[in-house]
Amino acid sequence: MAQTVTMLHLTKEELRAEVRAEIYDLINVLERRQCPPCNESKPEIKLFYTRAETCKLLNVSLSTLQNWKTQHILVPNKIKGRVLYSKQSIDDFLRMSA
Repeated sequence: MAQTVTMLHLTKEELRAEVRAEIYDLINVLERRQCPPCNESKPEIKLFYTRAETCKLLNVSLSTLQNWKTQHILVPNKIKGRVLYSKQSIDDFLRMSA
C-alpha cells in the first residue's frame, strides 16, 4: 500500500477521488480481516464427545485415551451402549493438566 505518488496539476476533485479510493481500499481490507465469511458455521457446542472427537480435541491417540481410561485419569460415560466423554470431564481434565 505504501506507494510514492508525485502530484502534478491535480484538481481538488481529482485529489479527493484518489484519497477516497485509497480509504475505500483500506476499509475493504480491514473488513475482510475482521469479518468471518457469512457461510462459515460456528463450532457446535456438545455435551458429550465420542472417542474420536475427544482424541481430536485433546490431540492424542486412541491408545492414549484408552490408557487414561484404564488409569482413571479421564473416565468416559456409557450412554445407550456408546462410550462418550462429557464436556465437563474433558474441561476438568484440561484444567488439571494445565
